[in-house]
Amino acid sequence: MKTQATHRSTHRINSFWLFLAQVLLLPGVVFATTGALSVVVPPPPKTHVLFVGADIALEQGKTFQPVEDVTSAALVIKPEGKRVEVLMEKNPNLRVTETLKIARTSVAVNSLTSQPAYTPLADPMRKYINAMQVADAQADAADVARANAMRVQMFTSVETTTPSGETIIDPAVAAARDAQVSGLGRSAEVASLNQSQLMSLASENTTSQDRFDALKVSFDLVPEKDLANPYYALIAQVRDPGSKPGQVRRWVYVKSLGRMQAGAAETVKVFQGGFPPGFILESTEVHVYENGQELATSLARKRVPLTDDEAFQFVVIDYIGLHKGTTATAKLAIAEIDRVKLEYIAQRITTTCYLRVNKQGRVADVFADSARKQKLADAELAAGLSELRFYPALEKGVPIDVLVPLEPGKLIF
Repeated sequence: MKTQATHRSTHRINSFWLFLAQVLLLPGVVFATTGALSVVVPPPPKTHVLFVGADIALEQGKTFQPVEDVTSAALVIKPEGKRVEVLMEKNPNLRVTETLKIARTSVAVNSLTSQPAYTPLADPMRKYINAMQVADAQADAADVARANAMRVQMFTSVETTTPSGETIIDPAVAAARDAQVSGLGRSAEVASLNQSQLMSLASENTTSQDRFDALKVSFDLVPEKDLANPYYALIAQVRDPGSKPGQVRRWVYVKSLGRMQAGAAETVKVFQGGFPPGFILESTEVHVYENGQELATSLARKRVPLTDDEAFQFVVIDYIGLHKGTTATAKLAIAEIDRVKLEYIAQRITTTCYLRVNKQGRVADVFADSARKQKLADAELAAGLSELRFYPALEKGVPIDVLVPLEPGKLIF
């Protein structure tokens, strides 16, 4: 059974191709003809980006809650509207769902490098170097022992002669000299053993290059606008050792960034261990978020620049597709309207206005009465209202034209 998140993701991926067919294949330059004169009208600017993003959810109990924010030490979720912080050190279970998204802000991801690596304890080269250092120390000790033993043999006499001419062997001196000679042999054995270990480590170093157990990632982020509370997610596709191609699993790493300035590059370096030795890295993606909303990156998949109208058209297609069979009134699409524009319009409304909202969610006409006989006298306000956008009214899933009354003080945002 598909979950709601999976259904929404599948629908949006399908909507992507429908949207391209309806919008993006249209000409980008319009030729307006007035008599014998043709005027080339430049295409409107691309203000949005459509791309494949990633929704990240955290397992809480038996359900997954969307990650709304990330602090320096915790992931933030809001079950039933209540803010809950889950410490990252608890290794929470994260789920990633791919879905199409639209963003007004982009972040350039430059100089991305991602490669398997060794943790210090698993690095065979480091083991080899450490063993060499130990072997050198043992060799020095063997040399000292050898010199001492030779000195004892050459200059230490274990025999003494009494006045009567009797020869006496001093057992203590003899034992000390024997110990020095024996130590020379043990030092030689240790040196020989270390040489054997070095040969083994050298063999391991040349034959076990694929036993990586860590991931090293580096990249630069350059936002086009100031970001007050951004965070990023690394999503890597990895395979366990011995697995077949296609048998991949996702590894997710999330971390806050702190305030970022428009145009200023920030270098990010990540080194994480804990991977099964010999894992295979298939790919690595970088996703950037601001207050829970994903931003488009320069490396985002299926990245398509859109005009303001194209972006809203996709939003409407997505809305209709997600409400099949539903009957609903037209709703103001607050997220798709500039806040400053909304504030201005709200201040200008002094009497009830009536907006004819068409099937595309656009305001087709503005009236002063519900009978649609009088156009709104305030031309400036009428122009502003005409720029409002709505999720269209639906009748059993089919968009319809409706008349929407807008009373003073009712424009909530």
